[in-house]
Amino acid sequence: MITPPALAACIRMAAATYHVPSAAITAEISAPKPPDAVGIMGIPPAWLPELAGRGFDPAEVSNSACVNVRAGAMILSMTPGHNAAISSAADSIPAPIRAIVLEAVRLYDVAPARVVAVLHSFHPAGSLGPMGIPRAWVPTLAANGFDLSRLESDPGYAAAAGVWILGVERLGRMQTYSLPAARFSPIPPAWLLDIAAPIARQHGLPLALVLAVAAQESGFRPGIESPVGAVGLMQLMPATATRFGVSNRRDATQSLEGGAAYLEHLKSVFAGNLPLMLAAYNAGSKAVIDHGNRIPPFRETQNYVPAVLARYRYYQRTLGGQEVVASATPATAKPAPRADHQSKVTTP
Repeated sequence: MITPPALAACIRMAAATYHVPSAAITAEISAPKPPDAVGIMGIPPAWLPELAGRGFDPAEVSNSACVNVRAGAMILSMTPGHNAAISSAADSIPAPIRAIVLEAVRLYDVAPARVVAVLHSFHPAGSLGPMGIPRAWVPTLAANGFDLSRLESDPGYAAAAGVWILGVERLGRMQTYSLPAARFSPIPPAWLLDIAAPIARQHGLPLALVLAVAAQESGFRPGIESPVGAVGLMQLMPATATRFGVSNRRDATQSLEGGAAYLEHLKSVFAGNLPLMLAAYNAGSKAVIDHGNRIPPFRETQNYVPAVLARYRYYQRTLGGQEVVASATPATAKPAPRADHQSKVTTP
C-alpha cells in the first residue's frame, strides 16, 4: 500500500502536470465511489479505453495508486469547460503521441490549433519527429535539457520538444522559458520515494536532487548497465561503489545510498556548486579540477549538467523539499582525498 507521504507527492505531481488543484484531486480520492470504480480516484471503467488512447496502461491505472492519481487528474482537466480548446484538438493529434502532446500544450501554453497545424504540415527531409523540428534547433534543445537520443527514437518525446519550440518562439526569449524537457522526466514510483527520502535526508541532500540524478542516470531502472560498466539506479562504477560501501550495485537501496554518499562528498569538494557537483558525478572530480573548476569540455558532460538541473528544478517544484544553494561563481575546489574513478564519459 502506498504511504501517505508518497501519495501526497503523487498528488502534487499530478496537480502540476494537469493544472488541476491538489484539493480537487484529494476530494476525488475522499469521495464515495461505486463498486466498479477503478482505483483510489474512482475512475469509471468507461474511461479506460480513452485513457489507453492517451498513453496510459489500463493495468497500471488499476494497480498503481500514483498512475491512478495521474489518470484521474487528467480526466478532471478534461471535464467540460476546462481546457475546451485542448479537448477539441485531441482528435486531430495521432493517438500514439496524443497524451504527451496534450501535456506539452498545457505546460508550454501553446495554442492547440497551432500545434495541430504544424503536425499536419509538410516537413522537409532531415527534420526530427512528428513536428518536423529543424536540425538547427538540436543544440538549443540539448542546452535546455532535452535528451538527443530520445529525439531520434521517441516520436512522442520529439513532438513534445516541438511544442516547446513553439512556446519559446511565442515568448521570443529563450532565457524566460524556465521549464524545458524536465516535465517529461519519468515519474518516481512510490517504492522509490519511500526509500529515497530518508537516504536524501541522511546525506543532507534534497530528495529532488537524488531523484534527478537517478532519473537521468537510469530512468529509475535498478538493473540497467551501461556500455562502460556503470550499473544500477545511480549508475555507479565499480571503484565508486567499493569506495562508498556498495556491494550490490543492482540493489536499489544500496545504489541510492552510494550515489547519495558520492553526491555528499562532491558537495564538500566543490563547495556546494551544484553544476560542478553534477559535472564531477558524470566525468569525475579530477576532470573538473583539471579544467580549472569548470564543467569539462566533453559533449556528454555539457549535455548532462543542464539536463539534470532541469530535472532537479522540476522535481523540486512538484515534490517540494530543501533547496541546494549552488554558487553563482566557480567554486574553489578542495583537493579530493583521493582520486575517484566515477567518470562515465567515453569520448571528449
